[in-house]
Amino acid sequence: MDHSYPYIASLTREPFLFYEMRSTAKLMSEGLSDEAIVTEIVEQNLFQYPTEKSITRMAKACMKRLHALEDETLVSAIASQPTEIAKQICLYAMMKQSRLVWEFMLTVIGEKYRLRDTSFGKIDLISMLIIVRFIRNVRSIGCLTAARRMALRHCYCRPGTAYCQCFHPASV
Repeated sequence: MDHSYPYIASLTREPFLFYEMRSTAKLMSEGLSDEAIVTEIVEQNLFQYPTEKSITRMAKACMKRLHALEDETLVSAIASQPTEIAKQICLYAMMKQSRLVWEFMLTVIGEKYRLRDTSFGKIDLISMLIIVRFIRNVRSIGCLTAARRMALRHCYCRPGTAYCQCFHPASV
């Protein structure tokens, strides 16, 4: 991750998006152009969203995240591998696109793996936000507010399984 890459707040409107990423990856693996992929997703309403505008926006977000992988074999794996493997690659794509997710995974989840600590709670997310806000000197309130509501709090650590699984609990 390039540390000059800015913190972004787009994670609130572009969360994990696993099924959307998988659908987009399948079309990318077929060799379609970016424009053809968006057209196909919109015309077929592959994401089952209520408005065409939201479908187009999410399709472009998925393509941006998939392009961030910079590896056609990983894109193909999202399209064709079992769900758990594909989710891991999607999480990696999120890390490649978002500095905040990258730092969260390295500092919070990485430390939990190192300590073999299976606990995860709001305090872990809050401590990460404090680090970002004060030590990294990030002034973007939108970014930090987004982090409170985004997919980071939907990731939990399972030491011994070598991955973080994303889910949507009622509360973390």
